[in-house]
Formats: sequence, structure tokens, C-alpha cells
Amino acid sequence: MSQDTYTADKFLSLLAQLSRKLSTIDEHIDLLLFGGGAMALYYGARDKTQDLDAVVRGASLHLVNDLIVDVAYEQGARKDWLNNQGAHYITQEILDSALDFITLPGIQVKVACPEAMLALKISSMRSDLETPDEADVKFLLKKLNVKDEQAALNILEAYLPGRGKTLTKYHLIRLQELIDEANILPE
Repeated sequence: MSQDTYTADKFLSLLAQLSRKLSTIDEHIDLLLFGGGAMALYYGARDKTQDLDAVVRGASLHLVNDLIVDVAYEQGARKDWLNNQGAHYITQEILDSALDFITLPGIQVKVACPEAMLALKISSMRSDLETPDEADVKFLLKKLNVKDEQAALNILEAYLPGRGKTLTKYHLIRLQELIDEANILPE
């Protein structure tokens, strides 16, 4: 799999091309963006990311995947620039709290709210090395003014019920370190 990364502008171009294709065949999709793509496009926390993680609803998933691959080929992008690989992590609480982002012909794009994004990012932290997820966690902790571990765990429980019980001691220690780091970041 390619490790190419793209800017927010490139992803907007890819979405616009997908929009044109959907409009041509009179189809419509709803997207809920989360993950690194949401952090780059909506929150401005990253300059680049590898792909857009999304929940895709509307037209047949097979049709949408074919169009995504067509757009990738036409624009020289990864064939999975838009994917639903992480959609199984999305709860009804996350769907219900989504924020409107952009509307294009044939596409309505929403994004996970910052609290939901924080819950997703906390639950995806890995113990092997510092990842972009940790930078995202710090960004969101600062944005939401989270000052302690319990406040972060309350957010996690609100959007991903039961997930806090699966955090290891390492994750809890690292979460507290990230909270401490976020609270000394300049405004």
C-alpha cells in the first residue's frame, strides 16, 4: 500500500471530482469524516494525511468504491484515498453529534465533532511509538480545554461507551502525559 500523503486542498479536489461523477449519474452520498483526514481538512491540525476515513451512506458502496478508484486514477492518487475501513468504530453517539462541513453536488460531508474525535483518537493510541494520533490528541485536548484524565475518560465514555475499560495502564499514563503537555502548549 502506498504511503503517499496529501494536503487538504488535494482532498478537496478529489472530493470535487467525485462530486462531478456522482452528479453525472444522479447519485448522492453522505460522508462522515473522522481520523487524520478530519484533523487535516476540518480542524487544520495537520498539513497532510494519507487518506480520508469515512462512513459512507447513500449510493451502493460498490458503486462508490468504483468511483473512488476512478478519481484516484484520474488524479494520480492512492486508490483508497477515501475509505470506510474504520467505519465499524463509529457509534450512534458519534453519528448524532456530527458537524456539517461541506456540501457538493451529490455529496454531503459531515465531520465528527471534537469530543468524538478525541474519543476516537484516545482509543486508537498505540503503545509502540509516538504517532500522529498523539499529536491529534494533544491538539484536541487543548481545543476542548481538558485539564485532567477523568474529563478525558468521560468524553471517551460518552462517545465510545465501554471503551475506557479496555485502556491499558500504559494508555492511561500516556493520556495523562498528553494532558500535561497540552496544558502547557501556547495559545
